[in-house]
Amino acid sequence: VLALGGVNITLNNTDAWSDAGTVVTATGNLEVLNSSSLDSNGLMNIGTGGNVLVDQSWVGGNPDVYLTVGGVINMSNGGTINAAVPTTIYAFFPKLTSGGYFVNGIEGVVFDTLTGTGFRADGSPAILDTNLIITYGGALNIPTDALIVAMGESIKPPEAQKSKDVFKDAEDNEENAPVCR
Repeated sequence: VLALGGVNITLNNTDAWSDAGTVVTATGNLEVLNSSSLDSNGLMNIGTGGNVLVDQSWVGGNPDVYLTVGGVINMSNGGTINAAVPTTIYAFFPKLTSGGYFVNGIEGVVFDTLTGTGFRADGSPAILDTNLIITYGGALNIPTDALIVAMGESIKPPEAQKSKDVFKDAEDNEENAPVCR
């Protein structure tokens, strides 16, 4: 088993290979650049707190590739992420609610046939939701301080207002009547 760990991991014109599985853990970014390869004849498991950049290089696992990416995935200039055999690439973005993967700078593209860049399964372009499974963990950011203020207000009218007809004042004084638009 090949295990790589650190803050930022960069393979630049370098090959890293394992015959029994690979685990890559970076608290920052993973960059595979300039004809590098990060390959495994076993499960490829990559976890980053930041981005994954595959530029003019290869990242692969046999049979599967698992990615947990705190930032985004960028593949360019023929860079690919590959699952051997027609199995699966799993990408999880814990901080996002959508998007997060780019091919030659375009978000949401799975594979660019012109440049051979992107996700592949068994040597062919991967198919989203078939052998490329993307999931998200990000949640909507709801401002809880506004909710607390609204929830803290009383829903009961004061004693003096309990028996008051709220529409009577409007009828008595049309200038103060509510206007619906």
